[in-house]
Amino acid sequence: MGAMSNTLKSGNLVIILGLLTFLTGCENDDGAKAPVLTLSGTKLAEGVYTVAEDEKIIIDVMVNAPVGLKLIRILYDGINISTEDVVPSEPGQINFDHNYILENWVYGSGPFTITFQAIDNSDRTASETINVVPDLPSVTFTSDNPDIVNDTIVAFVNQEYEVNYRYTFSAGFLMFRRIFTADGNTTEVVITTLPPTQGTSVTDRLTRTLGPEFLGLDISHDFEITDKFGNTASLQVPLVLSQKLSEIITGVELAFPSEEKSSKTFFSSNTGLTYSVTEVNADKERISKLIDFGYFYTTTDEASLTGPANYLTNPPTYNLGPNGENWPALNVTNFKRASITESAFDALSQDSQFEIDQAYETVPGDPKLVISGLQVGDIIAFKTSNQKDNGSKTGLLKVTGLTSGSISDGKIIFDVIVNQ
Repeated sequence: MGAMSNTLKSGNLVIILGLLTFLTGCENDDGAKAPVLTLSGTKLAEGVYTVAEDEKIIIDVMVNAPVGLKLIRILYDGINISTEDVVPSEPGQINFDHNYILENWVYGSGPFTITFQAIDNSDRTASETINVVPDLPSVTFTSDNPDIVNDTIVAFVNQEYEVNYRYTFSAGFLMFRRIFTADGNTTEVVITTLPPTQGTSVTDRLTRTLGPEFLGLDISHDFEITDKFGNTASLQVPLVLSQKLSEIITGVELAFPSEEKSSKTFFSSNTGLTYSVTEVNADKERISKLIDFGYFYTTTDEASLTGPANYLTNPPTYNLGPNGENWPALNVTNFKRASITESAFDALSQDSQFEIDQAYETVPGDPKLVISGLQVGDIIAFKTSNQKDNGSKTGLLKVTGLTSGSISDGKIIFDVIVNQ
């Protein structure tokens, strides 16, 4: 059984509290005031005391009884503890701590109540009850969740999404489950051990990419934590998967082709990344299929873009064909000079699929396999090959920077928006 101590408190604060209680207490037939009972505690809120495993419950009990206090009676409901009576050493006001050690309580059995009754010498009674509940495990979002909107994951096909979350387990950790469900079919990850440096609150991150085969399915992620007593908390997060209409990429920089093949000269709208010949050669089968176009500069053509199939074979460019780098995929890209204004380009968004297609289709004349003589402010419409990974795409680029010449620091910088 827990220990108890009765401490009679005096001083100005106690006198003031006693006076206020006397003036505001309930009056019975003989004019005397009924006792007033007040409970407080750092973990007591609105009558509920939340406590962790093996944690001592500490409740501050304060009573004012103008006609003298006979006893404090403490009753338990929900656990096998007998009623206790605490008899004050002096009549009047009493203030003591009630201590109960939770290790004597079967933590997993559920909440219980403690009722305190203050009985004065005229047998008038004041009563207060608190609910003692276990500090159950929980799963919550953290504040940093770029891909969650209104508690729903918003994801796009072939684009990684992220969920940051935290789980707590004050009674000791048993198991954490992370479940992915798509139209009733589930896969799960089960964690049963944690690193020794982790405490009772663990922050974790989920990252995943979904392909077009998940479009239209009912998708959710479930996070479930179980403590060692079997208490469980879960968080279900629905996921909405969409086909992003357009991808906007700003500040793309393609460098003049260097002799050692290390310059970032080629661009892929699939990944939004730039590549060197060396990087493509490191994984030719996969990366060569992704490339849209590359940059070069000659005194005749000046600043130019072209797809790998039409990249020039004479210096300062590279031979990407069978007698050169031997890329398995040599994609063809068509270019047109678009007629839209810079302000119209800047107004485009991820929902501008129609406008981007129109900007390409409405340009008169045949498309070019090489677009040359580029200048800052030029807006170029392009269309990639059907043979390219993910099929043909239509896009627009605006030249925002240019360092002319066949020199090592030569480069072109552009913003691009591509339909997916």
